[in-house]
This record gives sequence, C-alpha cells and structure tokens, in this order.
Amino acid sequence: MRVALFTTGHNVSYEELGAVELLKMHGVDVEAVLPLNSSSVDLHLARVIFSGFGVNVRAYEPGDFEKEPCVVSFGRSDVFDVIRKFSDRPQKVVYGISNEGICSAETKANSDRLIDEIFVKSRSRGVEVSKQFVVKSNQGVHFRNNYLPFCNPTSDYFKWEYQRKKAPDTFYVLRDTPDRPEYCYPEQWLMVSKITCPWPRAKRFVALNWGKRLSKKAGSPADKKNMWNGLLDVTLEASQIPIEQERKYYADASALLHFHPAEELFSFAAAKAILSGAVVVAPPTSAYLEMIRHDETGLLAKSIDEAGHQTSRLAWDPFLRMKLATNAYAWFTNEGPGNPDNCFEWWKGVL
Repeated sequence: MRVALFTTGHNVSYEELGAVELLKMHGVDVEAVLPLNSSSVDLHLARVIFSGFGVNVRAYEPGDFEKEPCVVSFGRSDVFDVIRKFSDRPQKVVYGISNEGICSAETKANSDRLIDEIFVKSRSRGVEVSKQFVVKSNQGVHFRNNYLPFCNPTSDYFKWEYQRKKAPDTFYVLRDTPDRPEYCYPEQWLMVSKITCPWPRAKRFVALNWGKRLSKKAGSPADKKNMWNGLLDVTLEASQIPIEQERKYYADASALLHFHPAEELFSFAAAKAILSGAVVVAPPTSAYLEMIRHDETGLLAKSIDEAGHQTSRLAWDPFLRMKLATNAYAWFTNEGPGNPDNCFEWWKGVL
C-alpha cells in the first residue's frame, strides 16, 4: 500500500511526523508531497525533517495525484485547491480536522465530494464533530473514528527524556494562543504566581507563548513589586524557542500548566510533558481528557482558582508529583499514543 502525505516544508506538524514514522514502521510506502511551486527552502527543510524516516519528498506536479491510491492531509485544506485546479483526483482522500471549528474550505470540499474519509484527532469529540460537519456541509461523508496520534518516546522526533529523579524545582507555564485580547487572563498569572509553597523562590516558572500583552502585564521579573512577586525567572516568546531546544524546557519541568482554547482536539504539548516526566495541570476539555485522569495521571482544573489550588498541591507534595508523573508515563507508553500497536489499528482501516 502507498500513502502520499500532503504537507509543507516549514511547518511539519507532530501528527504528520508520527504518522510517517508509524506507517514506515509497518512497511507502508510513504511519500511527502509539498504544494505546487514550493520554494527550494521548503523542499530542503522537508527533506531534512523526513530524511530520518527514508521518505521521499517532492513538490506537487499536475497529474501526480491521479497515480496515488491514497492522499492524507492533516488539516491542510489547500489540498482541495490543488485537486480542483488540475482536476487531479486520487483514488482516496483522507482528511483530518485539526480543531472543533470547521472552516468553509472543508465544508465546501465535502459538498463537492472531494473527501472520501474524514477523521478528528480526538476520540471523545469524534461523533460531535462528525454531526456538526454534516450539518454545515449538507453532505454525508464517511467519518473514521478513534484516530490516535502516534508519539514515539524513543524516536529522535519525540525524544523527551523521562527523569524520575530530577530535582522538582520548575513549573512550566504554557499557553499556546494568538496574541489576542480575548485570550488574556491576568488573573491566571496572578493565581499561578501566588502559589504557596515551602520555598517560593526555589520554584522557577518558565512562561512560553503567552504573547506580548501578557508578557507586558507580567512586568519585569527583576521587579519584586510585580504580580509575580519575584517567582518568575524566565519569560519567553514562542519564536525564541527552536524545536530542538523545546524538549529541554519540558525535561527541566516538574509540572506543566497548560491552558489552551477549547478547539484543540489533541494536546501535543501535554503529550510531550508527560513523556518528559512533568505533571500536566489542564482544563477538562477534549484535548486533555484523552490522556488525563484526575489525581491518577494528572490534574484537571475547571477554573483559574482551581488551577492555582491544584498547582499548590504539586508544589507542596513531591510524592504526588512523582505518583502522577509515573502513572501518566506508564499509561502513555502502554495504553496510549506511545504504543504503536494501538495507533496502527486505525490505519489498517484506511489502508
């Protein structure tokens, strides 16, 4: 069986890497296809990224898709523009919705019968999203449920070191949102910064991707009068963190506080935190309910106040941190997305 993955060179996603690694692991022929007229830089980046998997990378040429038995796209709706423009229809198009909100390009593609099978990166949200999709597009589509993204903890691309004995001195605060006013919650900064713990200044907070508005609100870490009260050592923006250095921040963390908008359907940030031995504190939305059982494999918080309370528990109790981190890692690698047999079961139906 052969699968063509429609992707880009500059923004290859974790689910695309996981899918390629999983398919190659099971003897499936995979080729990465970039959009028409992709730059030499994009081609070079894609070839570097996929070289470890032995995957051929090429830019699309008109007529390429007709030869393909299956084209898979992880939420890259421009694949439909290519099919329409060149009347270049593969035997099967398998398309993944990347979030709860369905864009007009996806509904139009479904109405035009350009999608054969559709999936969503969350088992718990699959039925709801499929119903919403059919209503919006006025056209039925085969919905393939129970997709599980593969995250290989031993791979070079998913290698987050799990350190059971590391010093628990860091809380990692991640909020992966655009810099928009409606996503700015100064109270959240306040709750996290006022966490009561035995040695407040020994608890180092690393903030990533909070945007300029919130970074400005937090003030200078050197200023002890600000709301962080001297607890924050590092404030970082997303563009400052190369992906190869990102793992260091997870590996150094004892806990990951992750508050993402509800539309995310699978949290790769939470997955990487679990694989590095950090406890995840997150809201009870579909992105986290896939992998977090409260007080067993992580902590769920319905509000800002509750997040502060749960994080305070972690700050005071190293045994709780150890228990949750160990349970989460064991579940992830045995029953969850770290087990290739679990993840490949879904692909059998596609192939």
